[in-house]
Amino acid sequence: MERSQPNYRLIYHDIISIKCPGKKEECSSILNKKEISILDVIKLNMIIFGINDKETQIFNQKHRSYDESTILEILDYQAKK
Repeated sequence: MERSQPNYRLIYHDIISIKCPGKKEECSSILNKKEISILDVIKLNMIIFGINDKETQIFNQKHRSYDESTILEILDYQAKK
């Protein structure tokens, strides 16, 4: 059974509109994509909320999970470097 993804476009549109309308233009290139990947969600979080302290980053990294397409995107990116 395949799980459906949350509507990240709508979620982040609402967050930007309510909490930080000044970042709308900076996030628009990601939000205008046909499909928003998990990596895009991570980028949006960094743009909107900034980088947390090191302890929070370590905690978040331990509890992060990726779908197959995101893993392939990460591997492709690493192969290009």
